[in-house]
Order: sequence, then structure tokens, then C-alpha cells
Amino acid sequence: MTPFFFIRAGYLVSIPAIVTAPIAFLALLLGRSPPRASQYIPSPDFFGSPHVEGMYSALLMSSGLAFGAIASLYGLSHGIIDRSQYSVLVGAVIASGIIPTMVASNFFVPHHLLPKAKSAELPEGE
Repeated sequence: MTPFFFIRAGYLVSIPAIVTAPIAFLALLLGRSPPRASQYIPSPDFFGSPHVEGMYSALLMSSGLAFGAIASLYGLSHGIIDRSQYSVLVGAVIASGIIPTMVASNFFVPHHLLPKAKSAELPEGE
């Protein structure tokens, strides 16, 4: 059922509505992402994990896509918000999941936890 919900929620998004309201989109995005990420930063530090692992975990845990999409769709279907407001809200919710994930994967990957790559050297004499 989940894929059908997200397909329907995404189908109702109007890209022109997001483009015409960039300030509202950015305000919602900045009002959503940093506070959510900051909630998760103290936990790894409390348990003694390195800072890189803490930031990586905090950024990956800070999306909240399901609740944001459900709340927005509820507001749209009950006439609380209109379609352009819904588009901006869902666009900010989706961006708040994509942007922190990109930042985490580009700047905070805990390389010391990844498996070491085996060298592709041939044995001598071959």
C-alpha cells in the first residue's frame, strides 16, 4: 500500500507551484531540516561514537518523509490547504529527505567502518 500512497502524493505535486514560491519553499526547508538534524546529533556523542558517525546518523535520520507527506495529503483532502500550498509543503518534505542524505553521503561517510577493498594484484610470476 505504501508505494501507492507515495505515487498518489507525488502525482498531486505541481512543480510550477514550487517554482513560483521559492521563498516559502526555502523557509519550510530551512525550518524543517536543521532542527530535525540537531535532535539526533547528541545521541551518538552520548554513546561515544566519533563525530563523523554522529553527523552521518543525524543527517540520515532527519527526513520524516512519511509523516510530512501524510499530514500534507490530509490537509489537501480535507480542504485545509489548496493544491499550491500542498505542492510547496510536499516539495519541502521531499527536499528535506534528499538534501541531508546527499550531504551525509558526500561529507560524513564513516570510512573507517567500511570494508577494506581487496587489491586486484596478480600473484608474482603470472
